[in-house]
Amino acid sequence: MLYKKLDNNCKYDTIYQVFVKKYIAAVYLVLGAKPSLGQSAVLNRRKKYKGEKGVSKRFVLTVAAGGCIIISGALLLLNWERVFGDYRPVQTATAVFKLEVGSQDVAKTTDSDNVLYYMVKKGHLDEYIQLMNEKGYVLKEKDIDHNRLVFNDGQEDEQIYYKRFARKYTMIDGEG
Repeated sequence: MLYKKLDNNCKYDTIYQVFVKKYIAAVYLVLGAKPSLGQSAVLNRRKKYKGEKGVSKRFVLTVAAGGCIIISGALLLLNWERVFGDYRPVQTATAVFKLEVGSQDVAKTTDSDNVLYYMVKKGHLDEYIQLMNEKGYVLKEKDIDHNRLVFNDGQEDEQIYYKRFARKYTMIDGEG
């Protein structure tokens, strides 16, 4: 059963008893009869709380949600390498944006050590191979089992490794 504190001496009334006391005091007030000392205390307590406005639920939820967003953002900034791996989140997001929204087929990005990587959509390695052909490299071998591309620039062979990134993309090591 729910209780309401009556005074500082730790006396409690049930919610039902409080409702009955307020009802009786209101009836006395309407009839014009003088309420007893206990009933006037109930009425005074009612008047005291009637004018005050409590904190709305919307405000509390907004503050709680804002606090959660700030805390999770701070934790994400502190632990970004653990969350995103070696890749920088802003540069990687920019590369994904260029692939998805922009008109680029191959996007450049870097990791935390400033090593150059190329990003293509999954299954679109041909665009990277075409880019390498424009730079003067010729594809010599495409080793799917070991995720490796071997290019020849006329003098020596260069092995470039690639791996899957976030299900939809392929991250390719930058050329030597």
